[in-house]
Amino acid sequence: MSRNPELEKHLSFEEQIDLFIKRGMFVENRKKAAKLLMDIGYYKLKDFAYPFAKINKKRENIEYFNISFNEVVFRYNQDKDFRLSLLHAIEDIEVSIKTQIGHTLSGKYGSMGYLNFASWSNRESNDRKKINSIEKQFKNTLQNSVKRVKRSEFEHYNIIGDFPTVWVMVDIISFGDVIKLLDCMSTSNLKEIASHYNCTKNELLGWMNLIKLVRNICAHNKNGIDIQIKTMPPIKSDWKEFLFLYKDGQASNRIALVLCIVMYLVHQINPNYNFNYIWKPLDNLINKNDKIAMRYGFKNYESTLKLREYIANLRR
Repeated sequence: MSRNPELEKHLSFEEQIDLFIKRGMFVENRKKAAKLLMDIGYYKLKDFAYPFAKINKKRENIEYFNISFNEVVFRYNQDKDFRLSLLHAIEDIEVSIKTQIGHTLSGKYGSMGYLNFASWSNRESNDRKKINSIEKQFKNTLQNSVKRVKRSEFEHYNIIGDFPTVWVMVDIISFGDVIKLLDCMSTSNLKEIASHYNCTKNELLGWMNLIKLVRNICAHNKNGIDIQIKTMPPIKSDWKEFLFLYKDGQASNRIALVLCIVMYLVHQINPNYNFNYIWKPLDNLINKNDKIAMRYGFKNYESTLKLREYIANLRR
């Protein structure tokens, strides 16, 4: 695709407002809009207007329908509150899964046995060469983490040598590296960890890989409420009662599915967790409107209430 000089022109904040208006957005107050653009930025707000846009890729043209500037800012602010609350819940999942991995590996292989990947990884799906490659890559990453920790003024692990014990290891590696450990674990180890969350090993793997993506979106100020999942994870049949279903029976790939997974896992960890802070911005956005609820992947507004009730009544 050739570069479009029009898209690379410097625009003043007033000109950015003109561009929104030209594309069909209603701007209630130009002065207020200019002030908001100075701090939020054109492309950030454009992202939250995207669901209301018709895009002509050939002409590189965008048209907005039934959306105002204030509504876009409202969506941006609700998304910010939603992401922060969702990240709080995901942190509980991250801490829990790290603890479960550390406990499972140390119980079977000792405090340093995790370093021998062949003893605990899935040898049915991975040949020796692949396991050795995964082990080498992981150890290089872990050594960098250890060096970083040792240089930190807050270091309190007292790590001796190049590698820490398994309990320290799971605490200092990233969530992405945690998922890599899960991805290469043996079936028996995965089943043991999955049983803690009352799910199957395939559900656990699929859910954790999705949560890794959502966590990155939440942590890096990306648009969370309009997420569209590309690789669908396994879902429990019960959840279809709450989710919008396509004609082929496939469940929606929107944020509603993410909520089902996060709420289910967090409830297994802490049955008394308060999800109200996650729901409040969503309730503000949906405003008891069935069509808007469907936009976020729910069957209708009532299904959002039923999902809350379902989670609250789950047995741990």
